[in-house]
Amino acid sequence: MQDALTNNEQPAALSGTPRSAEHAPPLGVRDKVSLGLIAIGGVMLMVFIFRMLRRRPATQPQPERRRPGTPVKPSAEAHDRLEHLMGDAEELTRRLAAILDNKAARLEALIEQADERARRLEALTSRPAPAPPPPLRSEPRLDEPDPADAVDPFHRRVYELADQGLSPVDIARRIDRPTGQVELILALRRA
Repeated sequence: MQDALTNNEQPAALSGTPRSAEHAPPLGVRDKVSLGLIAIGGVMLMVFIFRMLRRRPATQPQPERRRPGTPVKPSAEAHDRLEHLMGDAEELTRRLAAILDNKAARLEALIEQADERARRLEALTSRPAPAPPPPLRSEPRLDEPDPADAVDPFHRRVYELADQGLSPVDIARRIDRPTGQVELILALRRA
């Protein structure tokens, strides 16, 4: 291929321009921006790889590759951490067990109290209720008022007007009282 090229000619792939520059369309702004972004991305990738290589110290020992099936030997630090975690787990287990024991004892005491109250209630309900005493008086007492006389004079007036066929609104206007009060008095009479 070198023989076919003269000293001044470059292949089109290396020069970045097509062989016949007059037939290629000019690069637009969009194409230039795309090429610029690709170039910036490539430079950033190279910088990132370079920094990653510099951060890894050369003196750091490479981890030994173990063969599958061979047991892993824990380091002393990992062993100490594991023992510390197991101690914490045992302490937490003891605390939780103590809390559960306290809750269980309290629950048993509450159950005993409920059983005792249930027994007392059952004993009270199993006894027959005493019969009410028979009425002792056969004559009305003189100190008790007659039920007909127990009606308030205001109420008696409302009853009389209602017996005459007046509506509650008319009664309220005649005695100068609220209609709701008259309706209540009449409702109590019916009850």
